[in-house]
Amino acid sequence: STGTTTINVQDNANANFSGTQTYTLIEGGARFNGTLGVPNFAVTGSNRFVNYGLIRAANQDYIITRTNNAENVVTNDIANSSFGGAPGVGQNITTFVNATNTAAYNNLLLAKNSADSANFVGAIVTDTSAVVTNAQLDVAKDIQAQLGNRLGALRYLGTPETAEMAGPEAGAIPAVVAAGDEAVDNVAYGIWTKPFYTDAHQSKKGGLAGYKAKTTGVVIGLDTLANDNLMIGAAIGITKTDIKHQDYKKGDKTDVNGFSFSLYGAQQLVENFFAQGSAIFSLNQVKNKSQRYFFDANGNMSKQIAAGNYDNMTFGGNLTVGYDYNAMQGVLVTPMAGLSYLKSSDENYKETGTTVANKQVNSKFSDRTDLIVGAKVVGGTMNITDLAVYPEAHAFVVHKVNGRLSKTQSVLDGQVTPCISQPDRTAKTSYNLGLSASIRPDAKMEYGIGYDAQIASKYTAHQGTLKVRVNF
Repeated sequence: STGTTTINVQDNANANFSGTQTYTLIEGGARFNGTLGVPNFAVTGSNRFVNYGLIRAANQDYIITRTNNAENVVTNDIANSSFGGAPGVGQNITTFVNATNTAAYNNLLLAKNSADSANFVGAIVTDTSAVVTNAQLDVAKDIQAQLGNRLGALRYLGTPETAEMAGPEAGAIPAVVAAGDEAVDNVAYGIWTKPFYTDAHQSKKGGLAGYKAKTTGVVIGLDTLANDNLMIGAAIGITKTDIKHQDYKKGDKTDVNGFSFSLYGAQQLVENFFAQGSAIFSLNQVKNKSQRYFFDANGNMSKQIAAGNYDNMTFGGNLTVGYDYNAMQGVLVTPMAGLSYLKSSDENYKETGTTVANKQVNSKFSDRTDLIVGAKVVGGTMNITDLAVYPEAHAFVVHKVNGRLSKTQSVLDGQVTPCISQPDRTAKTSYNLGLSASIRPDAKMEYGIGYDAQIASKYTAHQGTLKVRVNF
């Protein structure tokens, strides 16, 4: 024979792409062993997820083979895309391509090129579970910090050495007066509100996609000095967090609406030592919108949105001990150390909105325990046009000592072995630096403004707060 004959196999979408399939091209192939001469064939095909070949059977027939190569093809497609390097993605690709009975797998086989293939599979086998859980825990930590700051202000105004600030004519009470009683009288019972806004940015870290989160919220509290040594209060918080996922999850969005209830208190101990803490319980309504894709019969890709809505709870508490040191008249330096524990409940929901790529998502609880060490400096009262202004500064180190983020499992319809969520890659240690100022025009009213920065590896957050308090 002379030359090579190319055989181009045109597969349709309903072909059997599992394993290795064989198709007889020429029966009675033994006759070519004689005077006819052996023909030369080259076999190609229309599907990029298949290896085509030609073999001769034991009876010398010519057999076309079609072997599924989807795992290798998709793995290479992902490696050369923005999903390359995402933790755990390799295992999930194997899980996905082995679930050959799913509508999503069969839809993938219509993909025309590497980019479409990577986007289709990558959107399914990656998720944002770790980000959403961390964001919810961060909001709870923010509210805990607000309550801690409130207790610090109460304690400052209830300290004899600083009581002249709390008097009905701020700054005018002589220090020789029984100032402790005056202080207690002036902050014994009050209601306060603290609106806040937080802008956080986590860059890609350890292969895990980053995010940008903006939280607006308000905390409203009612507290009292129960006696000379005990301060107690209760607060509610209303928050809204908008998360825009980045990197290979760019285009995905999550909204979290939260409502929390907290109890907080502080107890004076021996000398100038004290203990303070809070307990928080919050209900969260989470709405995820994740990009997915779909191929028509001609392999043209369109974008779809998988919506996942669910409710969950976050709860926990913290306990801190500290020492109030009167560095100078009206200035309180307070080193502090404590532990915080937060837990987020299960997530169970079914996505809607796509043709072939809706997932059933399930996870168990997540939790974390943090060690908190730092100090506050309050005071250095300034009297400005009959207004008492007292500044505050603080710095804390927060280190995660224990806890885990749940490995969220997700399955497509027909899929048995689940895909596993990407592990948490956020930093274990963060640093909080903050400044605030409170203004007391009289004994009844108090106003405040504050700024905090949270800094960690590839993470920054800026928070601004306002405060209004009415003393009764």
